[in-house]
Amino acid sequence: MSWSLHYENREAFEKDEPKYPAVPELGPDCEEQKNVARHAAEEIIASGAVGGEGKDFSVTISGHANPGHEPAAGWANDCITVSVTQKS
Repeated sequence: MSWSLHYENREAFEKDEPKYPAVPELGPDCEEQKNVARHAAEEIIASGAVGGEGKDFSVTISGHANPGHEPAAGWANDCITVSVTQKS
């Protein structure tokens, strides 16, 4: 299943309150990907690589998870995308 979550600002990201959830509830394989993607975004923000302390960011995470993370004929391969953008 494909999924996508967008957080307008750092506060929404920290509270895990996405503005545009693609699906109302994620299955266990998608939930696992979401948790990994959120952790990666947290690490990017903490690193300062996209802006220092006190900056605001929008965060978009998305992916596709097949059951058991196994390839499935006719479906996309498993993937995760993380985007962290400093707001001006």
